[in-house]
Amino acid sequence: MSHTLITGACGGLGRAFVEASTNNNENMILVGTNQQKLNSLKSEIEAKHKLDILCFVCDQSKINQITELFENLKDKQISKAILNAGYIDEGSISQKSQNELLGVIQTNCEGTVAIAKQLFDKATQSNQKLELLVTSSLSAYYPMPQMAIYAASKSFLLHYFLAAREEYKKNGIKITVLCPGGIPTTQAMKDAIAAQGFGGKLSSNTPEEVAKCGLRALSKNKPVAIPGCFNKFLKWAGTRPSKSFVAKQIGKRWQKSQQKRNIK
Repeated sequence: MSHTLITGACGGLGRAFVEASTNNNENMILVGTNQQKLNSLKSEIEAKHKLDILCFVCDQSKINQITELFENLKDKQISKAILNAGYIDEGSISQKSQNELLGVIQTNCEGTVAIAKQLFDKATQSNQKLELLVTSSLSAYYPMPQMAIYAASKSFLLHYFLAAREEYKKNGIKITVLCPGGIPTTQAMKDAIAAQGFGGKLSSNTPEEVAKCGLRALSKNKPVAIPGCFNKFLKWAGTRPSKSFVAKQIGKRWQKSQQKRNIK
């Protein structure tokens, strides 16, 4: 029996991926950090669908928990994985502790790489095909003052998994990197989008739209998925000037946005 593994399953975008996978009648392995939310999501699915749903608590900033997760999954066939878990951090570097900065790297970079490596090894050793969708961000294309560590972590994911895509294509492993703009999943995100004005509204997409875009691109084996025409334009426009110029302009914009929300 084949399963789809989804990390960050209980968040706004994670739930959209779960819903899309449910509609596609896929058995799922749901991974998150809150057992109660996972159990609730499992019950919600099983009340309406006859699917095999497995739930595991795993904090992907802790490598030992990832090792334990895959010990529990050693007999499970995983044909698709959506690596969606991540940590958003906003504010000036000067106001962040070392632990806060490194925590973003541990979750977004180290944890995602560790889970992916487990999946790669599992697929190649059993000679099975694997589709892998990794949630990065439109911010991966820019240096972003006031969101420096977050944007840098997403840039790492973009470039790492595009490289991995080339290395593993001979093994029948397909990898797509999803790079959305703003997603109004929490009140904090809604406030951040609103503070950006009309541009923020244009660059945002619902979780359902983002999930649909990513899964469609994965099914077509596209390397990158960017939801929305405006975001595709922003990616193109933002990569034309020098990175120092882009950083200066983004810094000014985000400082104004954060002043509106009293973020230092």
